[in-house]
Amino acid sequence: MSLTAGISGVITPPSITTESATLSVRVTGVVSAGAYALSLKGAAVGLTDRTVTLPLTVSPPPARIGLELSPTSGSIAQGASSRTVVTIARTSYAGPVTITTSVPPAGVTAAIANNGTTGTISSVTFSSSANTPVGTYPIAISATGSGVSAASAIYTLSIAAASGGVVADWDFCGNDEIPVYFAYQDGDATWQSVQPTITGTVTRYRFSLSQARGGVAYVTQSSTPARVGPLRESIDAPSCGEGLGSFHALSKRKTA
Repeated sequence: MSLTAGISGVITPPSITTESATLSVRVTGVVSAGAYALSLKGAAVGLTDRTVTLPLTVSPPPARIGLELSPTSGSIAQGASSRTVVTIARTSYAGPVTITTSVPPAGVTAAIANNGTTGTISSVTFSSSANTPVGTYPIAISATGSGVSAASAIYTLSIAAASGGVVADWDFCGNDEIPVYFAYQDGDATWQSVQPTITGTVTRYRFSLSQARGGVAYVTQSSTPARVGPLRESIDAPSCGEGLGSFHALSKRKTA
């Protein structure tokens, strides 16, 4: 049997006493798409050798894409950013690839560089705000292209409290007085709105303070007046079940 480099064949059984055998052909990735001819030769004692040519058509592999992240995780403080490089693997596909992410946690934005690229490199930068809740968040990064299946990978983003500050929780423990708007002020800085997290019956607003004083303001739909008040590490706020809300300092400023 005469074969082109990268094409191999096995005849089963190699020697026969009947009228048929099976030819299995394997084509490796080094073989280009195109038309090829396989030459098979049969020999028997007392008979003239016979040769037959079989046409073989090699098609290109199915179009597909893949992606890899480097690094696959990042740990940052509130207000900082983390970047991962996205490497796109292409097989029989040269079209543009769009990079997207799943919804990041509150206070985190995702900036995608070189999106819609026809190359192999993109990147995603995650930027956290000062009031991003502390925690670890898996974020899916996906690559899509026309006519190919999407590929995805997980980036794990860990948010730690900003150094030299206080991470605070303001909890509402019932459904009657949950605010329609909640904001905080760090020292004399601009007021910033906060999105809550809800666990069971507790609605929690988490934010960070880097100054010696701060304040919160929130608006409810009831007739109870909106409350604005100072925040200090020694604040005496009601706990859950005793009043409108509660304040907890989760980490405090360290002094030398």
